[in-house]
Amino acid sequence: MSRNGKLEPMEVETMMNEARMLNNIIEVGERMIVSDKMEEARSKHDGREKAIISINPLLIHVPDWQRELRVSIAKKIGSEFSSYKWDLPKIMCKNDKFYVVDGMHRIIGAYFGNMKLIQVEVLIGITEAEAVDLFLSQQDDRKTMTPVDIYSAALVAKKEEYVTLKSICDRNHIAVKGDRNPVKNPIGILTSVSDGAKMSRVCPDLLDRILQLIVKLQWNGGKSYREGKAFSAKVLRVFRKLYSYYAGRETDMERVLLNNCKGSKYFNDNLSEKWQDSLFDFLSGVIERNIDIPGIESKTTRKRTSRKAVAKTA
Repeated sequence: MSRNGKLEPMEVETMMNEARMLNNIIEVGERMIVSDKMEEARSKHDGREKAIISINPLLIHVPDWQRELRVSIAKKIGSEFSSYKWDLPKIMCKNDKFYVVDGMHRIIGAYFGNMKLIQVEVLIGITEAEAVDLFLSQQDDRKTMTPVDIYSAALVAKKEEYVTLKSICDRNHIAVKGDRNPVKNPIGILTSVSDGAKMSRVCPDLLDRILQLIVKLQWNGGKSYREGKAFSAKVLRVFRKLYSYYAGRETDMERVLLNNCKGSKYFNDNLSEKWQDSLFDFLSGVIERNIDIPGIESKTTRKRTSRKAVAKTA
């Protein structure tokens, strides 16, 4: 049914579509109900009331920018549903259909609890972009949204740091955890969305340079892209510190690491299991021992001609 007890938004929508079919909810009938409910909502809104209506949870759709559904949480809500315990879910109308903006777990919980009606607040006149902004600012059932929950919605809302993060990672052939449309055949997965988004906002060029270096080091080469740890939070943070410590000598630092620390086996044997502080000390030690050793450059030498060859030409 789900991966680790979770369903992505489109998986939730598929589940609800199957339930709609089993309950003989057809599109024409749905549009008529939505039209009537919107008229009711507008009349309340025009009267300066909140546009609160009661509606079958099956008539509320799930947009692709919603968070993942934690199935166990939704089922618990369904078994303990109380309109006094939680705020009303918020929905919007788009193309004659209702979509959940905030409170997906409550709505799906109502469905799991076999409730025929649930009270919701209709957001009148809201655009989808405004709905996404509202979603990003809310907490669902008082559970703080994770960076992974936020990522897809932030891309839809065109939040600059998230758009930049995806662009940088795609360019380096790296997937981002939570990306529902990742680059094909990625080298690895950037697991800390919050670190990536922060660096994309304050130092995007440095993030790009760090990812390029890790790719050249081939630390994720021997693992599947999901199993490897080369693009984890601790690695990003350590490299950010190293670039600060060796400011002005970044190229020398990169040369040392590429000469001494390259390969998936090296990473797994020496670095993968280290804590962040130990990882910094280890790499810094390698750099300190080698940074003042001049790089070996290939020299162009004149081809020597033997005397016999000279004699023959004479």
